[in-house]
Amino acid sequence: MRIARALLFASLVPVGMVACSSASSGGSPTDGGSESASGSDASDGGGGCAIPCASQCCNADAVCVSDMAGNKTCAVSCTDSKACPPASPCCGPGGESKTGATDQWAGLPSTFYATAVCRCVTGAACGSGVCGPQTDSTGNPFGPYVCKPNDSKPYDGCGGCPHCGSAPGLNCWNDPTAGDAICAKSCNTNVDCGDAGNVCCKPATCGNCLNSCGGSGMCGPC
Repeated sequence: MRIARALLFASLVPVGMVACSSASSGGSPTDGGSESASGSDASDGGGGCAIPCASQCCNADAVCVSDMAGNKTCAVSCTDSKACPPASPCCGPGGESKTGATDQWAGLPSTFYATAVCRCVTGAACGSGVCGPQTDSTGNPFGPYVCKPNDSKPYDGCGGCPHCGSAPGLNCWNDPTAGDAICAKSCNTNVDCGDAGNVCCKPATCGNCLNSCGGSGMCGPC
């Protein structure tokens, strides 16, 4: 069993790959270092474990993650998929569906969860080239930003012209946070966005290819 876990961990976070961590004290993707996400065995009696993870003890800059089968392993923490190594290219949630700004994120294989949610700072981290806010069950945007399809749907990339054809009532805005063109609600004041304190009216440049956006900015996470 320990051998199986070791093999899973080896495929998840290669030795020396610590650039996906915002808390790591060493290394870069090419420095050939020797740090990894796990330290001593959680059951080795070595004075306790701050982050136990099945039989492993995760390092301070790591997260204990559980895959779809319930297998737990240590993965290096992160804030942007662009900094993650090829074997674990997605800066995904430490727990499936736990995608808030205060949740833990770690470098994961793209197939770790049934639906990949990969954190980003700009579209350079995404295959689609689009980094945008997530949306809740009511359609309101929230952070952190993740890689989004370029399919003209709400808070996804604007797609082809005419922009945002799959998002009635929304316009194509050049998002001031990530710099990518996304389909967002137009606004002039925070009141236009609803969900006071969580969604704010942000000054932005209209990216519509045909018509004006009908506002001075877009509604986005405060």
